[in-house]
Amino acid sequence: SLLLSFLIHFDFKPFEDDPVELDQFYVSIDLFKPSHLANAYCHALLVFFTLYIGFNVTALGMNLQGFSTIPVFKNPLFASRTPTEFWTKRWNTMVHSSLKHGIFLPAKLMFGPKLSLFLTFIVSGIYHEGSWSVLFYNPEKLVHQNDTELFIPIKGKVTAFFFYIGIIMLLERPLGKQEPFLWMSKHLPTIVISILLSVLHLPFAHWYFGDWIVGGYFSDFSLGLWHIRKL
Repeated sequence: SLLLSFLIHFDFKPFEDDPVELDQFYVSIDLFKPSHLANAYCHALLVFFTLYIGFNVTALGMNLQGFSTIPVFKNPLFASRTPTEFWTKRWNTMVHSSLKHGIFLPAKLMFGPKLSLFLTFIVSGIYHEGSWSVLFYNPEKLVHQNDTELFIPIKGKVTAFFFYIGIIMLLERPLGKQEPFLWMSKHLPTIVISILLSVLHLPFAHWYFGDWIVGGYFSDFSLGLWHIRKL
């Protein structure tokens, strides 16, 4: 709630020298500016804590009914040492399990592990595109196409973000054998490596969560939490 209050106060851009439009789909040098990376890290923390709270509240309801549950998020932003560990063992293990058994393993029988891995992330992007369609669904969108209050996400952004992740995953093994990365893996503490992994994703991360911000999801979500607003 404090993080959400902080970001709402600054209209989700506490580092103001950030020209990137969060709901747009383009590539430019601005994506690598420190101010954009800093804002994107704040947004990533917000997305993580929002999903973490949501899944844990749901798990608590199941636990009270006598069902056991397993953690869906296992501290991905602060305990991951590789992209593979982040995406396959710590971030949203429920979706990962579904994609692993529903896409990766069957595809692996036909295409091999590398192409199957890349295909899995593409399917994950398409799956999330569908989720966004539900999240921002408006039954009157066909009637009010010119309504400036209506938010319609740009198609393809989320899939492009997962395309980028797929490239990172494919490059992990060959680059991980290089001396600079071997040195970092041996000498840097886990928290530092986790932050560096996050920075690797941040230039394009708004393709994933920018629609949540501009589309008003977090503003609406804040109504269900205690938070601080300037009057």
